Amino acid sequence: MEQIEEATEVPAEVVLGFLRQGRLIPTEALRGFLLCQRCGTPIEKGHMCQKCSHELAAEVGEYAEKRRDEGEQASAPDAEPGKVIDPRHQYGGRMHVADIVKRRLK
Repeated sequence: MEQIEEATEVPAEVVLGFLRQGRLIPTEALRGFLLCQRCGTPIEKGHMCQKCSHELAAEVGEYAEKRRDEGEQASAPDAEPGKVIDPRHQYGGRMHVADIVKRRLK
């Protein structure tokens, strides 16, 4: 990574960010620089391996189903009192899986 940093005059963090975004295709020399943030398996792009991504999506789906079954009340400040909101739509459908999990753990 130091050689890439020196040759391109681009900080390593930027190069790693481009790799995660899939904007750079890793050569053999760069394989293993990105690791799944959940299990540590080497990955080529993103933050998680495919297996962990599927597992996390399933966990979030189960949690959302559980909340929906419990009839959880709306937590938005402007929500109508007593109105039950489907958790999938509570955040406008634009929240990332990791953010949903972080909220669940609070």
